[in-house]
Amino acid sequence: MTTRLHSLRRSAVLVGAVACLALTSAAPALAGAPPNDRFRDAVVADALPFVHEGDTRGATFAVSDPECVANQRSVWYRYTAEGDGLVGASVEASFDATLTVVTGRPGAWSYIACSDDPPGVTFQAVAGETYHVMVAVYGGGAGPITLTLRLPRMPRLQLSVVSARVFEDTGEAVLRLNVTCSRAREARLDSLQLRQRTEDGFIAFGYPLDWPAPFRCDGVTRSARVMILPENRAFSAGPARVIASLGACGTFGCTTERFTPLVALEPAS
Repeated sequence: MTTRLHSLRRSAVLVGAVACLALTSAAPALAGAPPNDRFRDAVVADALPFVHEGDTRGATFAVSDPECVANQRSVWYRYTAEGDGLVGASVEASFDATLTVVTGRPGAWSYIACSDDPPGVTFQAVAGETYHVMVAVYGGGAGPITLTLRLPRMPRLQLSVVSARVFEDTGEAVLRLNVTCSRAREARLDSLQLRQRTEDGFIAFGYPLDWPAPFRCDGVTRSARVMILPENRAFSAGPARVIASLGACGTFGCTTERFTPLVALEPAS
């Protein structure tokens, strides 16, 4: 009886130990530092476009890390430019992240770019130069990130004048503009002037009475009617010059295009 009792106890202990081992094996391991937590262990971007999914949970911060908006918990990437040209870098994250691009080494950085809200930059790369990209946490929070390095696709802008009319009794003009924009959220008319040389060689000019609202950038051509008020002399039927600047900002930077179409002012009916 005693021997059997001892066997049952040993069996119970063994079963308990196996159960504990199984529970221990099933429990997720504590997250350690990411593999690219340190500068020397940076993930290498071999070629562009480059996309990498990483994580800042468990990352640490070194005293020698470059400063960018009070960043904490950094991970590192490295890219050596194959040629001269613009390079765009951006980060997608569910937390407040910062993005820093530097050259050099810890303690002897040369700052190239730093961005926050949103973490995206465009920089001029030089062939053969190595650029160190640091993604860090601002304030609290951490989690998965997606870093993208690529040749930037800047916004595309186009402006044309569909019609130009003049009210000969007031000297005011009306322009019908067509604007096409892509690779950005919206485009805006930064400046607009109508100029006309009179018969006596004088330059008449004028500006919009009201500025049109921003244009949505989705590749669709949109129209706007703009009333031009003369500043120094009334406009009249005949040739005139439109001088306009259209601007838009995309993920990797902003573009401003200048357009100077020649138009023929026709009498308004």
